[in-house]
Amino acid sequence: MNDKIKNILVTAISGNWDKEKLSMAKDSALSALLADDEFILDGVKESTALELAENEVDHGKYEQRIQRIVNRIKGFQEGKYNVTVFVSDEINAHAWPDGTIRVFSALMDILNDDELTAIIGHEMGHVVHHDALKSYRYAVGLEAVKFFIEGAPFPRTAFMTSKVIGPITSNYLNTHYSRKQEYLADEHALKVVSRLGLNPECVATVLEKFVELEHGESFHKIKRLFASHPDSDKRAKRIRKDISKLLNYCSDEEF
Repeated sequence: MNDKIKNILVTAISGNWDKEKLSMAKDSALSALLADDEFILDGVKESTALELAENEVDHGKYEQRIQRIVNRIKGFQEGKYNVTVFVSDEINAHAWPDGTIRVFSALMDILNDDELTAIIGHEMGHVVHHDALKSYRYAVGLEAVKFFIEGAPFPRTAFMTSKVIGPITSNYLNTHYSRKQEYLADEHALKVVSRLGLNPECVATVLEKFVELEHGESFHKIKRLFASHPDSDKRAKRIRKDISKLLNYCSDEEF
């Protein structure tokens, strides 16, 4: 236990809280946790800008390939999406609540175009189902609670300060989706690939490749993707087993 947390606990146990300061901190933490979507999306804008500044963006063959795929999907997928490729040996992809999607070049290196389409469809699913928005709200909540524990107010202008937006961004990138959220995103990917006339098994083959990497020497490159998108093996088996039923279900759902 670090000294900062120890001092907080000692203060709490001894009853020596500054009650007025603590009350202000509690109110501001609750305000952050219950904030409207506009407030949360202001934070997302700052987080994506920070992430963009900290990564190398491809403007060559990777970007051309990803945009070709995204343009096909945009023909029927509602919503505004901005897909960027980061040059990295990490195998990963993630979406932000505002429709920003990041795909890492190392991931593109191991996937064919159909499988890459499934990945984009999956990440779009997290946006459509508001999973990403819930995760970012949770990330803000974690930081607000930290302010509350320390007896400091969580400012409504928090997203304007790098001291706060940095930890919130880190919190978000280290959260993970539930199994139900992953299943629904997989189903969205199935809708995307089937609408494009692609072999729906590509959704399963992506996951099977991830499982192979999990047990290989490249696990260190994919561990963050596994942390945020769990149960790849179970999800692949579910798709293989129930692909006809899932496709029938997906065909009845609107985008």
